[in-house]
Amino acid sequence: MDCLSNKKADTLCIGFFIGALSLLHWYCAIRLLREWCVDEIFRQLKNKAVQLLSRREHGEKELLNKLLSGSDIDDKQRDIAEKVLEELVQRDYVSDARFAEMSVRNRAMQGYGPLRICQELKQKQVPEAEIELAMKSVEIDWFENVVAMRDKKFGLDLVDDIKLRAKQQRFLQYKGYSFDHIQHAMAANSKDHSE
Repeated sequence: MDCLSNKKADTLCIGFFIGALSLLHWYCAIRLLREWCVDEIFRQLKNKAVQLLSRREHGEKELLNKLLSGSDIDDKQRDIAEKVLEELVQRDYVSDARFAEMSVRNRAMQGYGPLRICQELKQKQVPEAEIELAMKSVEIDWFENVVAMRDKKFGLDLVDDIKLRAKQQRFLQYKGYSFDHIQHAMAANSKDHSE
């Protein structure tokens, strides 16, 4: 009988050992699965970021917001998205300075003034210092731009009608030009710019 109880004890010990071993395997498998999920989320977010950047330049905050948009985002996914952004910034794929400069140049070519361009960059959460640097580095003659915008929309004839003059001024203000720019454009006429 004593021998039989030792066999039961051995069987129980072996069973316990196998159970503990399989529990350890499950723990390792779950841990590996979690790491794989994190790596997979990182890879997916990085691919999404590269796709977005291949279409056009983005600011850091704008890109982060786009990476986090879509579905329910938890803190872990936010952390992963921030790591993706950090890697892209280190590799110089994303640059607020480059984005601000490109935006200033493009929007000025579309006829927008400095006030509107600065406001749009602030809405995209580009740092103030980067906006100021971009505005200084891009050489644009805003007075020439405002005259060209007025000429394109209304022509350069001098306006005597107060309502028409106010309409032109409101339009140029909407486009983002300052009072000085608008006054310069309103004083310009076709004789001055035909030479």
